[in-house]
Amino acid sequence: MSNLSRIINIEKIEVLMVNPFDEIGSPTEFISQFGNKEKYLQAVRELEVELYKVA
Repeated sequence: MSNLSRIINIEKIEVLMVNPFDEIGSPTEFISQFGNKEKYLQAVRELEVELYKVA
């Protein structure tokens, strides 16, 4: 699996159902920490940009 594939997978809400995210809470609980789903996805996109800056 390429690094790009791994990063794309973090955009999928289903990833929040696996360890270690499932230990934090449900996907709804996790996303609510960002305010809403769109803000969560924006944070993921910002993370991707930062990861690519380093890579």
